[in-house]
Amino acid sequence: MITMERKESIKRFWKKYWAIVWLVAAIICAVSLIAYAEFDTNKNRVKRVVANVSSGGQMFSSDYLDKTTTVQRIPFSAGTNGYCPVNVKIWNYSESNPSKAYQGELRYTWTATLVKRVVIAGENGNPDTIEYQPLTDGDKGSLDIQFEGTSFTWNASESAYTMSDSSTFTANPSGDYVPTEHEYTISFPESMLTSNDNIYVKLEATPSNGDISLSTISGVFGVQTASSALTQGWTGYFSDSKSFTDYDAFNYVFTGNGAADFTFQWCSDYLEVSQISLATYGLTATSDNATINNVHGTWKTVTIHANANTGVNRYDFQLYMTGDPTSDYGTEATFWTKVESYVKNSLPQQ
Repeated sequence: MITMERKESIKRFWKKYWAIVWLVAAIICAVSLIAYAEFDTNKNRVKRVVANVSSGGQMFSSDYLDKTTTVQRIPFSAGTNGYCPVNVKIWNYSESNPSKAYQGELRYTWTATLVKRVVIAGENGNPDTIEYQPLTDGDKGSLDIQFEGTSFTWNASESAYTMSDSSTFTANPSGDYVPTEHEYTISFPESMLTSNDNIYVKLEATPSNGDISLSTISGVFGVQTASSALTQGWTGYFSDSKSFTDYDAFNYVFTGNGAADFTFQWCSDYLEVSQISLATYGLTATSDNATINNVHGTWKTVTIHANANTGVNRYDFQLYMTGDPTSDYGTEATFWTKVESYVKNSLPQQ
């Protein structure tokens, strides 16, 4: 119990020092508010950065497969050894940030299924819809469509022509998880270019390591004859959406028809091409100190001998930033002009 003398002592203290106590309390509150505001700002800043990185995609991606099933008929002017091969790549990184691999063992299952395109008529004024349904027994006929060199066979339990297996992205011998690529080849008979068979392959890859941040990716593939009126030539361009300016990495694509020799150059002081991209096509870059596009620095060059008639009709290169993000890539208004000045190809500009 507080005695009367103690109460009087407390009253005298407050009368004498109330202004000092109030000032100290005000300072403590102000510091607390500033600290909380800075914490909240940093928290939001972290959220924004994470959102920017994740918006480019999950660390399980592909050049053709996507989280929403893509449908493509790949044009061929002719086959190779009787087949039209479609090469599909699966990566353990996001295509928007190829320098950062998934940090952990990444297991996934894949299934390849022969499907046919079916038009479902709309009712009550609704538009028609397209579905890709598994072939029924006998639909395949004598077509020998292959996946990784193995022919599709009838799977009675699935009531479809399928094949499936699993694969894993693992650490390298030093124990590090590095950007890695798995490639699969779907081979369509060359006869399908002229017979116009309504048969496709649906490839689906599903992560099975228990990470809920990773989603299934899939795609449907077919082949068709390249139009005789198709312009013979190649183009090179950034395939990223220019409505965004917060990229950490970029995708540069060459696509075309026919044969062509051309060079691809980039200033490594500001952008660097992933070594995986170069190794995929057996390319080795040379370096030179030069001024190109009014940009002086170390420019690297590769020469590409493209021939869509006997090889691929698309080259994908991933580039990541190597400069100072606060000063080397312009403002939001000049971002893409700046980024595009750091690359050059020798193809005719359209």
